[in-house]
Amino acid sequence: TGTMNMRLAISLAGALRSYATEDAHSLKKISTILSKLAAKCALSPLRALQERNNELESTNTQLEAELEDMRHLLHLKQSNWKAEKLGPKMSPDLWRVDSVGTSGAPSPSSPAPSPLGAVF
Repeated sequence: TGTMNMRLAISLAGALRSYATEDAHSLKKISTILSKLAAKCALSPLRALQERNNELESTNTQLEAELEDMRHLLHLKQSNWKAEKLGPKMSPDLWRVDSVGTSGAPSPSSPAPSPLGAVF
């Protein structure tokens, strides 16, 4: 409808220019109204584009914030993974069931000896 209104306004303005009238004041008034109508019709698509641009910028800002949060979480996960990977390694003897109690490590079923000796 904006394009149709603009074409109509331009056609009417052209018709008024070719129309000879004795009342120049009325012609000028009509011409001004038609010019405003044409300008408004021409700006209508521009306003719609500006509104859409604002919506897209808002969405972009939200997505950038979410992306930054995801990057932060990824960094934390990578840091934890590196810490686990580079952490102290357990001796293979401690993983063997038959070595429990023979390698100096206390057995899970017996309490660790007290450094002060047995006190009863």
